[in-house]
Amino acid sequence: GQHGVATATACALMNMECIVYMGKTDVERQRINVEKMKMLGAKVVPVTSGNMTLKDATNEAIRDWCCHPSDTYYIIGSTVGPHPYPDMVARLQSVIGEEIQKQLTEQEGRDSPDYLIACVGGGSNAAGTIYPYVNDERVQIVLAEAGGKGVDTHMTAATIQLGKRGIIHGSHTFVIQNEDGQIEEPYSREFCVCYISFYPIPSGISFKFIHVHGNFHIPLHR
Repeated sequence: GQHGVATATACALMNMECIVYMGKTDVERQRINVEKMKMLGAKVVPVTSGNMTLKDATNEAIRDWCCHPSDTYYIIGSTVGPHPYPDMVARLQSVIGEEIQKQLTEQEGRDSPDYLIACVGGGSNAAGTIYPYVNDERVQIVLAEAGGKGVDTHMTAATIQLGKRGIIHGSHTFVIQNEDGQIEEPYSREFCVCYISFYPIPSGISFKFIHVHGNFHIPLHR
């Protein structure tokens, strides 16, 4: 929602057409942001396929982009989709981690925390938080994901715990899928963390920290 408002604002300033794809469920949950986009001149398209959230909106946005490559620019605020989009979003969002470094230096006299805790959904918040620290062994990274109605049910978005390596939206990452490799629908009442995968940059990092070094994650139950 916030990224849609930012994109609509930029397009309004540059007199460009702006089409925002959002899952119908998210349109209803983020009505204030949707109204802001419309006020800025954007066309908001509610997507009614799947569970009508981020995954499905991304499907339609990429489909539109592929069908109109000569006059369409695809832009997304989550670290999902084909390269270089996940890396672009992570680098731009890294201002979060840079601010952590700056404030820690000013207030505590050191540039690294003992722990970094971030929620995992579309990935931009987690990416921005951990980006400057991914190779810093002094920092323990804790990622919170949506447990939904329980990781032992089919109504969850606990990608790190349940995901297996797969391909979605052009990315090789962890994906919640069944035994046949078919993607399962995610579930969470909180729209910000309801995504079926985990963005590709920290997929390797989370595997390293959680499985090799015994670091932990916190299922975020909603």
